[in-house]
Amino acid sequence: MTTILALFILGIGVVYVAVLSWFIRQDSNRFRQENNRIAAHESGHAIAAWSCTIVSDIHHITIEKSNGGEVEYAFFILPKAPWCLLVIHLAGLTAEIAKYGKFRSGYCITDLYKSLQCAEEIVKNGIQCPWELPALSRSLPFHKMYVEDISLECQQVLLQAYNYCRSLLDTHRHQYKILLAQLKNKKTISSPQEIESVLGNRDLITGLRSVKIGFV
Repeated sequence: MTTILALFILGIGVVYVAVLSWFIRQDSNRFRQENNRIAAHESGHAIAAWSCTIVSDIHHITIEKSNGGEVEYAFFILPKAPWCLLVIHLAGLTAEIAKYGKFRSGYCITDLYKSLQCAEEIVKNGIQCPWELPALSRSLPFHKMYVEDISLECQQVLLQAYNYCRSLLDTHRHQYKILLAQLKNKKTISSPQEIESVLGNRDLITGLRSVKIGFV
């Protein structure tokens, strides 16, 4: 009887350890998948910031913030800034859509809110787009709840910026893949030299001193 009881208790212990190990593996997989998604998102922001000539510096790129991740950058205050900032804000969720087919709500809501602020400023002040925009081959991939109260003019600006983001990510897909792999591995890239080694050199506007710090 004692032997049977001991075997029974041992069996329960083995099952408990197996179940606990399964839950730990599941949590580990979910954590890794979420980190990969955040890395894809922040890599999109970073590529857009790096591609914009009004951005003077990218200070750091990380996926270790409490709210997911962050790209900190400095930019020159110029008339075309709202268009550049709009593209930078949209690029994170655009990268998610390109990789996963849709974007996760949560931290993307802040990006959408900031994007809408830029679009409203563009429409209000009649700011012309500083680039040659691609053909509008895609519709806005946002649920109706995000755009139903937005004017048609703002929706058009958002659509143009979204298409430009997709085109930008396609053009720089090589740098995007390298940056994504680096972020998955290192979690944070804060050295300007390291960022430049991944993204490469770029043309910058010279002779300007008035800058602001931006976060996405």
